[in-house]
Amino acid sequence: MIIVSDFDNTLYPHGDEKVFIENLKSVTNFRKSPDNHFVLATGRSLSSIRRVFPEYKKYMDYIILDNGSMCLDAATDKPLFEYKISKEIAKKIMNLIDSMSIVSTAVYYFDFIEHRELSQDVTKLRFWTHDKMAASKIVNVVNQKYSEHARAYLATGVVPSTISWIDGQDFSAFVDIVPSEAGKENMIRKLQLQYYPHDNIIITVGDSYNDIDMLKQFDGYVVAGADVKAIEAVPKDHIIGSVDELIRRVS
Repeated sequence: MIIVSDFDNTLYPHGDEKVFIENLKSVTNFRKSPDNHFVLATGRSLSSIRRVFPEYKKYMDYIILDNGSMCLDAATDKPLFEYKISKEIAKKIMNLIDSMSIVSTAVYYFDFIEHRELSQDVTKLRFWTHDKMAASKIVNVVNQKYSEHARAYLATGVVPSTISWIDGQDFSAFVDIVPSEAGKENMIRKLQLQYYPHDNIIITVGDSYNDIDMLKQFDGYVVAGADVKAIEAVPKDHIIGSVDELIRRVS
């Protein structure tokens, strides 16, 4: 069995350390069986995960990062699969957003960390803004004009950033733009075919818009309080209180 969990507000419930600890205990017990594997699938970069969850190596087999742009072996941080948006296309997307006169702060992801400047191909572009409607507009425009090269996700009600030049600015939304081949669901399938070709029991759990495709394509569960669209993507009896509850249910 493979369980794939989102991080923020799923495995890692913000503001509830007790639930987080219980989730991690259940993950540890789950992985005691050689037939069970736990994968983290997050929109965060590796540097971001390291800042908030430095002990991650103890709890998972693989990490899917940047909304499915990259997959690492958790024990070694060795990249297994990676997709990128070319610097040329990234510049065109930047110019398009600039032409929309939307006040935003851009972050460029490559070499596992965040950068202020675009100097090479990227695994992800992220745009932080105070304007949720503008963020939604960016998603629509990018998905319409650059669907051959990129796909965009909207995040609202966001948690504070851990990036030094973003922290404290109290943004209300961000847009993640990743390569068109990316997506948590695509990376899960690639990982499964390469390393677990005979294991077709794949359970996913999440809470947000960037989880919807993996929830639909696999046996999806959502945590209580998830975004409405995520809740609509799973059966009514697949709403759970925590990852701990999910593991106890399916083990």
